[in-house]
Amino acid sequence: MPQLDTSTFASQIFWITVGFWLVYLVVSKAFAPRIEKILQDRDVLVGSMQQTARQWKNEAIKIAEGVSVDLENAQMDVISTEAIQMESFRKQSLREKDALYDLFSRRSKEESEELIKSAQKAFSEMLDRIEVVAEPAREKVVGTGREKS
Repeated sequence: MPQLDTSTFASQIFWITVGFWLVYLVVSKAFAPRIEKILQDRDVLVGSMQQTARQWKNEAIKIAEGVSVDLENAQMDVISTEAIQMESFRKQSLREKDALYDLFSRRSKEESEELIKSAQKAFSEMLDRIEVVAEPAREKVVGTGREKS
């Protein structure tokens, strides 16, 4: 093998050294500055993107806070509306109950007893309906931690 011939060791070492320095100079003068510029440009781009992301995040937080306040206000409006409707339904039920009792008082005793039983049944059904309607509103009021006066 010619590489192992000791008479050519000096020329091999010389040309390896010359080749190394030529490759080193080409890489350090041509490729390294380009790579360095690309890395600097990338750092600048990433920094500007991070700044933009921080700004958008802050804006999103502000919008989310505004939305949560609006949502709480809307929930309170719904609860208030439901409370008004429940009160109206309760008053109407009491008026109907009073009207039924007035009607029963005019009837004969036997008819009155039958009508009172059916009225009590109807009134109990109305109260059950009121409870069914009132339960979600109570849960909302208790769930929000606020009491409606």
